[in-house]
Amino acid sequence: MSPKRWSHALATTPPWQALPAHITSTQGARSAAAYADVLGQFCVGSCRRYAPTKMATYCNIFVWDVTRAMGCEIPHWIDADKRGCEPGDAGARETTANYLAGWLEDVGRAQGWEQHTRRMCASLAALGFPTVASLQSHGRHGHIAMVSPDGTLAQAGERCGTGLLVADVLGWCINDVTWWGHP
Repeated sequence: MSPKRWSHALATTPPWQALPAHITSTQGARSAAAYADVLGQFCVGSCRRYAPTKMATYCNIFVWDVTRAMGCEIPHWIDADKRGCEPGDAGARETTANYLAGWLEDVGRAQGWEQHTRRMCASLAALGFPTVASLQSHGRHGHIAMVSPDGTLAQAGERCGTGLLVADVLGWCINDVTWWGHP
């Protein structure tokens, strides 16, 4: 996809539709620079696709976009077997950040996602491996964010952006966060 077409797709693709990435990084070709480029292309701090509304935030959409671009999708749409699918597929249903916390435990492990400590995830991210911080919150919205190669968070949500400090974003619930990497 050309940069011009990518820019148009990023600006106009609704959050419930899959966004084909312009820049990708796949297993066997990981690096911190490639990971940073994948994260950067989504312009999470300024893109309408991820901007919070009065009714919703889009942390799971951002993580879906990034992990699809890295060949290790954490899905926004799942089928009856909890596998990623397209929104129009028969039986497709949307996920939430809370749901994805359980998905990582149940299905994500079988698809290569491994739970680690926060420190280990920061080390994996520094090597270019996709890593996420996941929060399941009973009675509230959960949260999911990408761990950047520099150890900060890239996220959509009430605050959208990159270079966000873990303590500023997740400090109130840091003990409830699980950390996942995909080698």
